[in-house]
Amino acid sequence: MEVDPVLGQRVLCDPLGATALFQSYFGKCVFVETDKQLVELIHVKALDVLSAHQQSPLRYQSVTLFLRDELCNSMRIGRLYRVLGIPAHVQQWTGLTWSVEANSVQPWEPEYPHGVSAGFQALLKATAGFRWRFSAIVAHCFALDVAPPGLYNTVKLSLLLSLVQNRADAKDTFHNLDLLAVTTDTLVLDRLMTYGLSLACHGVRHQASGEMFASLSRDEHGAGTANIHAGSALLATGGICMLGDLGCYKKERLDAIQSGRAPK
Repeated sequence: MEVDPVLGQRVLCDPLGATALFQSYFGKCVFVETDKQLVELIHVKALDVLSAHQQSPLRYQSVTLFLRDELCNSMRIGRLYRVLGIPAHVQQWTGLTWSVEANSVQPWEPEYPHGVSAGFQALLKATAGFRWRFSAIVAHCFALDVAPPGLYNTVKLSLLLSLVQNRADAKDTFHNLDLLAVTTDTLVLDRLMTYGLSLACHGVRHQASGEMFASLSRDEHGAGTANIHAGSALLATGGICMLGDLGCYKKERLDAIQSGRAPK
């Protein structure tokens, strides 16, 4: 979240009067303590650091959200939510921080433009009587700045199909088209996949040294609580998680990817 000086001063001086609507956030870290949950929220645009989108000069700060009573278990890691809450003071030794106690949590789905350009419509109309011609032309022209036209057309078409197929239905079931490419020239393929990731509405580029799956750790405050940290796969929920060159991964991580289970 962008730290606004006016809001920060209002929170410190008049927390009850600083009730605000926090939206387009997703859970990153959750730990449970009886009838209370603490969720660490970050702005959805903070994911640009983990994706292939153009880097923004803005910096974002996480916010700790308190969930109580019926709101417990109302949030899932990696999802987007609108949160209505009341800022509150939290004293931490010599410092003073602030958190938000939630009054309302609602799932949020960002609106993306779905318009089709006139050029695409004209191309589709012109090739309507020829099977696969439209797809072949689009794949031929895809990512011209990355790979010359006519090369890697199968990979380009697969990337386009993966981008189109990536969605979730009303029952919260995700429909994905996974893509695995085998080649001796990983540089060009990496650039092609990075280009495709930049076109996705929501995506994360996984780092081989990072955690792919959720992990647990003991909470520093004690009291028998635990932290759940989201990995790249959860952060990319509903979008695309790019793994990159699998040759950089250790055997145990490759086995975990193949089985779909987190390593112990």
